[in-house]
Amino acid sequence: MYKYQRLLILSANLPVLLAINIVIAFTLVMTDMYGTVIGQEKLCWLILLISVTAFRYFVHSYFSNDNKHKLDLHFVGVVIAGLTWAFYPSLFHQSMSTKETMLSLIIFCGMSGGSVTLLSCDLRSAIAYVSLTIFPYSVVLIMSGDPSLESLGLMGLLYGVALCITAVKSSRIIFSLIDSQAKVEAIASDLEIDSHNKDQKISMLEQRDMLTGLLNRKSFISAITLIKAKNNQHRSLNGFVHIDIEKLHNVNQNYGHQYGDHIITKVGEVLKNIDKFYDTCSARYGNDEFTIHIKVNTEEEILKFIATIKKQLSVYFQLDNIRVKPDYYFGYYIGDDSISINQAMRNAYLAVTQGKKSNTRVCCYDTKIQEDQQRNQYLRYHLKAAIGAENFFMNFQPIVRCSNQEVHSFEALVRWKLENKNISPAEFISVAEEHGLIVELGQLILKMSIEALADMNKTHPSISISINVSVIQLEDDDFISYLQFIMNKYSVNPANVHLEITETAMISNITKLTNRIIQAKEAGVMISVDDFGTGFSSIAVLRNLQIDYIKIDKSYIDNICSCDKDKSIVSAVTKMAHTIGTNVIAEGIETDEQLALIGQSGIDFYQGYLFSRPVSFKEAVHILEQEKQRKINK
Repeated sequence: MYKYQRLLILSANLPVLLAINIVIAFTLVMTDMYGTVIGQEKLCWLILLISVTAFRYFVHSYFSNDNKHKLDLHFVGVVIAGLTWAFYPSLFHQSMSTKETMLSLIIFCGMSGGSVTLLSCDLRSAIAYVSLTIFPYSVVLIMSGDPSLESLGLMGLLYGVALCITAVKSSRIIFSLIDSQAKVEAIASDLEIDSHNKDQKISMLEQRDMLTGLLNRKSFISAITLIKAKNNQHRSLNGFVHIDIEKLHNVNQNYGHQYGDHIITKVGEVLKNIDKFYDTCSARYGNDEFTIHIKVNTEEEILKFIATIKKQLSVYFQLDNIRVKPDYYFGYYIGDDSISINQAMRNAYLAVTQGKKSNTRVCCYDTKIQEDQQRNQYLRYHLKAAIGAENFFMNFQPIVRCSNQEVHSFEALVRWKLENKNISPAEFISVAEEHGLIVELGQLILKMSIEALADMNKTHPSISISINVSVIQLEDDDFISYLQFIMNKYSVNPANVHLEITETAMISNITKLTNRIIQAKEAGVMISVDDFGTGFSSIAVLRNLQIDYIKIDKSYIDNICSCDKDKSIVSAVTKMAHTIGTNVIAEGIETDEQLALIGQSGIDFYQGYLFSRPVSFKEAVHILEQEKQRKINK
């Protein structure tokens, strides 16, 4: 046990021990301290001891401390050296004088005492050396028949026993120290290993996605940079594939995030296997998105590669008793080293985005996407400046009561001109939502609309304004407080403020929006659901939220004169809405026939080109004045 540590101690002490042996041997043989003549036998004994010492030094010098037999060889050397010393009194006792006998015993005892300390790291060696050097000599003296020598022998015997006891105690102390040191080293080693493991874990967490084990986005960029550096002598192109798991959020909602994580993990496993066989590099790009780099020479190669991925991913994933087969969108981009990795990844992502818009499963980044992206960035830049400068204006389309053709309210429609060109609201509102500007834009629209309402209500207090509100804006924590602030600032009747939310947006976010709609109702404003019929909302939802108005989508109105099915749907929806106390507005009325049919269906209000296109504030007020004058003339 602890052989290596014991050898270190022995190796440190052994040269001193061997030197003491040689000095004492020369003292006994080569000096005239006894007044006797040096004999040939003693010289032979001295040569034998020197040979034994040489053997022991050879073991010390030429055997590594890692050698499992070195300690045993040292023990053999100690035993041989002890036997050699034991021969000395046996061989020369008869010719020794009393003085020489006494001095020899003293020297043997002193030498053994020193050896006990030096050899205590190997107890058997210490005991053996003491036993062989002192006990035989002491026994010889006890059996000599000379009373004075017998006393010396007895003293030597007792001294030898004492040295053996000392050797045992010293050995225990050394073993205890070695054990303590070993434990300290083991603790230090464990701490070092633990620290190393933690460092590795931290490094892995910094470089890898925890769920899939794939590279994260940052590490992916570093990895591709190295790949490009190694392959700069080749003329192959860089292919980037972006993968989007379709509607993973539905899986999370229906089955829980545990199952969504299971799908992501399985997709990660597929991509790791693909990396092994195709020498590609994959990473997790986002929550339900992945990106892959592959070296290709043609577009055909990357399309074949995508087909392989699609085939391997188009399987059922099962957890417990739930089986789902996800669909995917793929976008890809091919370019040379002149395109940065970030831009190439972005291009593949934009290809997926375009594919999702057009329902194209595999979409390539092309010049059209590039032009759309450039326009998107152009609009984003100018839109941000326009919001700060309030460079927007409002148009207003009348909403008319079917029963008497009187204007009931106006829908406020935001407009923007950039470099004297009209920008479609659908386009710039989409840009605002994408780039986080919709809340600021929405607040500006709210302010401009309510300001216009306040001016109208000065002479026409019953007129209301219908304002389109983005779901993102409605979800903002400050929306209700800002709405109340603006209404108070312009002193408008909250009942004249109608907030319009599209049916599709409301239904897809019903959990988040329910509380906000209730808060808005508590503030006294009216709620309208726009584009009704496109989102498949239930009458129960409308009733529970106490929706004030629904606007039947224009797609049903367009065919109401030619399609009996659409006519029946419009009539049925109107009756159900009236049952729960909700008014109905028909959008897109452009002909007298449409107006007649919606009147037959019992619809309350309509808006459309038949009555008026969207007009400026001044024209809207003029329409109200004309209507007021007609009433007076009646």
